[in-house]
Amino acid sequence: MRKLKVAIVEDSKIIRKRLVELVEEIDDMVVVGEAATESTAIDMCRKTNPDAIILDMQLEVGNGLGVLKAMRYNVAEAGIKPTIIVLTNFPSPSVQRAALALGADVFLDKSREFHKVIALLQSAVGELQS
Repeated sequence: MRKLKVAIVEDSKIIRKRLVELVEEIDDMVVVGEAATESTAIDMCRKTNPDAIILDMQLEVGNGLGVLKAMRYNVAEAGIKPTIIVLTNFPSPSVQRAALALGADVFLDKSREFHKVIALLQSAVGELQS
C-alpha cells in the first residue's frame, strides 16, 4: 500500500516541526519535504510530486500564493494535482478567495482550525487508496 506523500510549507520552525510530527504519527503518510520559502517550496514540490501540501500563506521569502501559482503550472505539465491545504494566520476573505482561485482545496485559520489538518489528510489517504 502506497503512503500519502505530504509536503509541508511553513515559515515557523516550531509549527513545521509539529506538523511533521503529526503526519509521521500516521502509518499511511510520509513527509517528503519541508520548506520555509516560496522558491524552496516550489523546487521541493516539483521534485517530490506530493499527494498533499500543507501550505502557509506567509513565508520567510515569498508567499503561499506564489507557490499556488507554480503548482497550477506543475499540474498542467505533470498532470498531478495534490490536495492543497492552506493553513494560515492571515485568513482574510481576499486572501482566501485568491488561494481558492489558484487551486487550494481547503483554507484554514491556523489559530482556530489547526486540528482539522489530520482529518483532511486522512481523507486524502482514503482517496489515494480507493
